[in-house]
Amino acid sequence: MFGLRRPALVWPRGIDDRLTDAQIDAILLHEIAHVRRRDNLTSALHMAVQTIFWFHPLTWWIGSRLVDERERACDEDVVRGGSEPHVYAEGILKTCQYFVESPLACVAGVTGSDLKNRIEHIMKDDAHTALHWSKRMLLSAALVAAIAGPVAIGIVTSARLDAQVVAPAADAPRFEVASVKPNEGSGGRIGGRGAPGRLDLTGMSLRRLIRQAYRIHDSQIIGGPEWIGAQGFDISATAPGAPPDQMRVMLQTLLRDRFKLTFHPERRDLPVYALIVARSDGRLGDGLKRTPDGACLPRGAALAGTPPSTSGPPPAPPSPFDPDAKAACGSIIFGPGRLLAHGVPIDMFADALGGLPAITTFNRIVQNQTGLEGTFDFDFKFANELAGRGGPFAPAPPPSATPGDEPAMFTALQEQLGLKLDARRANVEVLVIDSVQKPDAN
Repeated sequence: MFGLRRPALVWPRGIDDRLTDAQIDAILLHEIAHVRRRDNLTSALHMAVQTIFWFHPLTWWIGSRLVDERERACDEDVVRGGSEPHVYAEGILKTCQYFVESPLACVAGVTGSDLKNRIEHIMKDDAHTALHWSKRMLLSAALVAAIAGPVAIGIVTSARLDAQVVAPAADAPRFEVASVKPNEGSGGRIGGRGAPGRLDLTGMSLRRLIRQAYRIHDSQIIGGPEWIGAQGFDISATAPGAPPDQMRVMLQTLLRDRFKLTFHPERRDLPVYALIVARSDGRLGDGLKRTPDGACLPRGAALAGTPPSTSGPPPAPPSPFDPDAKAACGSIIFGPGRLLAHGVPIDMFADALGGLPAITTFNRIVQNQTGLEGTFDFDFKFANELAGRGGPFAPAPPPSATPGDEPAMFTALQEQLGLKLDARRANVEVLVIDSVQKPDAN
């Protein structure tokens, strides 16, 4: 049978003299079964898959199995249609004896597949029982699950930082007024604060600005001159009336317009840590507690019985050196060897671990794969292994186990919070800097 839309039967000249009428009828039934099953179409579809995934041996194995199964299905149709098995089998053998089938792609013939096995199945007449509609539905559901399952797992377990390295559009929102100056005389102070329609940053390097603007990890920034991590800048920008979710896009536009930042995204295999629950039974450590209901509402919502705040600047955050410090709702207090949090999701904790190499002693993406929902409170203490050892990215040996020392960070994570960092590699999107320049001070 040749063709997809209007299949035509290619009949060898002189075959009528070799076969009986019963054998010809059986072979015609076989070819009609191919048309009814649309086997040429499925063969063409699989050939397209083989063209794309030619390097994968599984596609070739599946192709041979499809040929075997389609020929066997048509053989069963012929026998169920009333043809005698021995007459039909003899007709196939005579066709193979006197005529050579052309090995064309997407063409269904009577002599395909493993001839010996086919003859045995025909003579045994062991046709399979047709699937009931309920079994067909179950088989279809299994097929959908087999395809959708890996896709869903990939979406759930992939880095949340993916698909964010996109340059702003030409008409992306901009700050109304923006001042960018090299940082001088701030005593090494780095930080920032935001208010409705305003952004003030002090001593921020371009690497930090890129991380903040595109919400990526430091290891996802590739290339660029040395000064993008060494030179700090002071930025004061205003955009009255701009919604908070636009401030990050405005920062991206500022980097493009003032720093002339151009880049392209790539995908690379990077070392990461997967944050997982350490115990097989899912039990958490004593130091990780779910935030009680109503104890920490979303930002902007007042707690019951809490008087409204007065106007003026927000109070200074608690000091991490204060043993009685309490974090505000939805925030983490960072300090040497300490992370104190109140009402934060585990995603936020994972980002803190991956984004604070000066505190956590490593510089890797941390992916939250705990499956924990909701918000949590914790006061996580551990040894600050990099204190006084040459800067935030310098390698350092574990501290000596002197009395009073807190446990090392990885051990403390399991003992206090019941969580674990599992070293892995992941294919993540990175930002490759093509060009950048220092901005004019204004």
